[in-house]
Amino acid sequence: MEQVRRGWILTVAVVALMALAGCLGEEVPPEEPTAGLVLLHEAVDLGNVEVLIDGKVLRVVAPAELTGQLAVPIGAATLEMRNPGAASSLLSQSFDFKEQVVLVALTGSSAGGTLGFFTVDAVPPEVLAEEHALEVVNLRTDGRKFNVFVGTVRVAQEPGDRTVGPFTTVAPGSVTLGISDPNGAPLATAPATLTAGKATMLLIGGTGDTFTFNPIPLR
Repeated sequence: MEQVRRGWILTVAVVALMALAGCLGEEVPPEEPTAGLVLLHEAVDLGNVEVLIDGKVLRVVAPAELTGQLAVPIGAATLEMRNPGAASSLLSQSFDFKEQVVLVALTGSSAGGTLGFFTVDAVPPEVLAEEHALEVVNLRTDGRKFNVFVGTVRVAQEPGDRTVGPFTTVAPGSVTLGISDPNGAPLATAPATLTAGKATMLLIGGTGDTFTFNPIPLR
């Protein structure tokens, strides 16, 4: 009986090793490249909206919501936004998605006929291992004048409404993001961590004396 039991254990071990060897020998298909789609819902008179890629629902986005990066296949595609369950879209646009981060913001008013997409898809530059590249995107539309700093380094000077600034090289690590008025008076600060050798899209939002910071890591 002991010999039978040992033989059974040996057989199981051999089968397991053969299965493992088979798995190790198989080719694992590479992951398909994707774009990182970030959605922002800023339409002033709409509730939740459905976002579709080529007719398939990708995500439902709530008012004022900023999503994380949603994976979408690279290549040509049509992005639509509609009221949940509606037969027709509120807005649609063709995109050629590449292997990078793309911000698409729904802006304006449905009743006022001013719905539109504000899109940011700038390709980050090559970044040295000891540096970080930062792009400032001003989402505000109230004409407020301000400057943006990373620590003591100014990275945007009085950006216009709905504008995208150039990439600026800054030191990586734990930093303080700051906003001041044109005379240098501080208006807002926020902590952030900037990874060495990488790039960030920094979204500045808010109204009046309220400012928001939303750093989005780029690929």
